[in-house]
Amino acid sequence: MKKWLIFLFLSVASLLIAQTSASHGIRIEIKEGSLLGIVGGTSLSENTSYIMVGPADGYFVVRYTTINREGILKKLTVQSDAPKGALHIEVFWTPSTCGWPTTEVVATGDPQAIIDHIPSCFTGLEGIGVTYWFIFPVQGTYTLVLNLVEE
Repeated sequence: MKKWLIFLFLSVASLLIAQTSASHGIRIEIKEGSLLGIVGGTSLSENTSYIMVGPADGYFVVRYTTINREGILKKLTVQSDAPKGALHIEVFWTPSTCGWPTTEVVATGDPQAIIDHIPSCFTGLEGIGVTYWFIFPVQGTYTLVLNLVEE
């Protein structure tokens, strides 16, 4: 009887050990996507517009979140319907892990990268964002369009 109890105990113990040491594979998939918004604006999408009223100079702040496919980087482009050569934009500050700022851009009707090599990144909803300085010496109201696109 004693041998039978020891056998039963060892059998149950080995079953419990086998059940607790089994491994399970879990795969979490996050869909690719991007959100972009100008502080003070209401737009959160892959592109957004900013109304420029000139003459003016100052700054605006852009916040973006992007989830990229593996191996893919994005860039933030700017374009404007302002007269050619009128709107100068430069990145003043960007979080170090959220892309590489380019040099000063003179916005035209063609998209131009102002930040490139953007990995999956979150600049935040409050506090953190990319600060841009702009110089806009012409009279009038024009639109600045920003887009997050694949490089």
